[in-house]
Amino acid sequence: MKTTTGWDILNTAAEKTPLTRDRIDVSTQVDLQGYIADEFGELFNSQYWPELIPPFLNLPNVANQTFSKNEGSVDPNKPEMGDILTILTRDPRVCDRWTNIDFEEGNGVVFVDTHLSNLYVEYMLPYPGVTFPDMDPDEMSLNAFYAQIFPRRFKHILAHRAAAQLLTASGDAQGAGVQMGLAEKKLATQINRLPPPPEWRRIRTRPGYGRHSHFAGPPVWSGIGA
Repeated sequence: MKTTTGWDILNTAAEKTPLTRDRIDVSTQVDLQGYIADEFGELFNSQYWPELIPPFLNLPNVANQTFSKNEGSVDPNKPEMGDILTILTRDPRVCDRWTNIDFEEGNGVVFVDTHLSNLYVEYMLPYPGVTFPDMDPDEMSLNAFYAQIFPRRFKHILAHRAAAQLLTASGDAQGAGVQMGLAEKKLATQINRLPPPPEWRRIRTRPGYGRHSHFAGPPVWSGIGA
């Protein structure tokens, strides 16, 4: 994953205004930290960004049609999972046939519509989590925020939005509007660069359940040659 830092985002935001970072008082920097943390959370969950999707996780001991999302885990062998994207019977990176498994996410657990014990799970990194801890000023110091990594693709989106906040605070509503417009253009550019979803990620949303409720319908053979 290509990354940037909180310091780089704040500095870039300041450069988009008449200010420099050393002229932004600490109180304003903390406010910007909170704003960037909120905006980052929304960006994080807005798309299935490839760099936020780890390789398939093999679960060889699924029992009672349920497995844990390992909330709070720092064990690399039992990583905490964010949104579940796909559950398959085989690893599609090394085979050409697999079955998509219907599932529902519960409170820290996932319920699967199969009695199979060996499954492959595709998931998003969680936010907050190990890689991206909670960046709210109540949870993270300003110095730690400066050192915190972010996906590089978010740098200018967040910097333009933070610059808009600075300009709004200084009374420059027109300049703030320009910066927000530039942020939206940067976001659209990044979305347009996303690759099409792989064929195994057969996700549909149940009406009324929101974008994070997924099902794949009756298990069917999928994949090349199916």
